[in-house]
Amino acid sequence: MKNFRLIKTIEKNIRLFKRNIFLDQRGSFEKVFSLDELYRYLIKKKIHQINYVKNKKKGIIRGFHYQTESFKEQKIITCLKGTIQVIIINMNKLDKSYLKKHQFILSKKNKRLLIVPHMYANAYQTLEHDTEVLYFSTNKYTQKYEKKIYPLDKKYKKFWRLKNSTLSKKDKEF
Repeated sequence: MKNFRLIKTIEKNIRLFKRNIFLDQRGSFEKVFSLDELYRYLIKKKIHQINYVKNKKKGIIRGFHYQTESFKEQKIITCLKGTIQVIIINMNKLDKSYLKKHQFILSKKNKRLLIVPHMYANAYQTLEHDTEVLYFSTNKYTQKYEKKIYPLDKKYKKFWRLKNSTLSKKDKEF
């Protein structure tokens, strides 16, 4: 049973998949995590952390965050309820696409799963109330190696779909 279907490869390791959900008269079934399949089709590193986020209101922005040095991480992001706009930015100064930005819409309806390569800052904005996000990380969170970008900086503010934004205290500290 194949649980993910490749929709698009954007560049290098940025890939967009669709989650497969199996329906019958009883309801639905979805294998959310399969180590073998993740290694074979999606990533080559071990999953260290799985995070589940509930967002009460639309307009919430979480991020931009990424980790450096030996704590670089890949992320796999999907939206289980509602809709989010995800923006990722290449922070690898040695890469020719340094500071290049990509945008994606993930939702319960489109069942998309996004692979975010290491050294890409990622952030998302909720586009609906009561949005739920699941993401996997290939490294443990380590505050010392975390880097942040202010998501409402004039370079990025214009890309958010909703103008009324809510940020955490942490994401406001710059």
